[in-house]
Amino acid sequence: MSKTIKLFRNDKKQKEYFKVYDKALAQLPISYETEYIKTAYGNTHIIRCGEKENPKLVLLHCMGFSSISWYKNLELLSKHFEVFCFDSIGEPGKTESNRKKIKNEDYLQWLIEVLDALKLERPNWAGWSFGGFLATTFAMNFPERVKRLVIMSPAATIAPLTPIFYLKLFPALFTASDKKINQFLKWISGSDNIDFPNPAFAVFTSGMKSFQGWAMGTKLIVYSESDFKKIKAPSLLLNGEQDPIYKKISPRELADKFNTIQPNIKAETVHGKHGFPIQQAQYVNEKLVSFLLTT
Repeated sequence: MSKTIKLFRNDKKQKEYFKVYDKALAQLPISYETEYIKTAYGNTHIIRCGEKENPKLVLLHCMGFSSISWYKNLELLSKHFEVFCFDSIGEPGKTESNRKKIKNEDYLQWLIEVLDALKLERPNWAGWSFGGFLATTFAMNFPERVKRLVIMSPAATIAPLTPIFYLKLFPALFTASDKKINQFLKWISGSDNIDFPNPAFAVFTSGMKSFQGWAMGTKLIVYSESDFKKIKAPSLLLNGEQDPIYKKISPRELADKFNTIQPNIKAETVHGKHGFPIQQAQYVNEKLVSFLLTT
């Protein structure tokens, strides 16, 4: 196994990022535990909360935000589930990595290793943005390991990303400019870290300014209808009705399309843009609990 690589621009930047991350963790209004799970890709950082006898729920975060992106969702979810938040490999967070080239099949193997280490045979899953892409890909390849699935505004997956997404993201990613980072946040969520300060935006901003170990080799796929029929678990697709990330198709049109693919997939729109799991947290939380606990 190769050694852990330097993921941050320097030690000072890493310390600054961890300080912001730890401050955000301390703001969680719940009891939680953190731990590291050893995998072939490095040590994976996990936040877990909720009672051990509750149904299990895995949360996969949006790109760059780390597990802190769920800070407005964990209080209610942890009352009904034992929740496991995975900091993804190949992006900012507390997860370590021993490689920069991480292909789609690597993510699947990584998830299997983490599940097995935690003895999670068939948990519920919820993924947002890139986390939604990963959760969908996993459900297609390992349907026996998914009880129920919630996909929230997944990256690609259901429709091509608009080129504007990359035109907004890359300046934030490569310039480490507060202005460019806030412009990206404003475009994608309707708010930025000045107008709408919160732990998730603070961690994202710090990550954009300090992280250099972004995964290469990942291919964002738009899956076919036949691919979606590989998903056996009851599934809920939620899109922000003003989400700007998709090319030439509206979230409402996507919902109509996916409600006809197969009976076990339900699709709805939620008021808001790509950041709706934070900005419409109460509605999203209640929707997740209702759907995931349906028998």
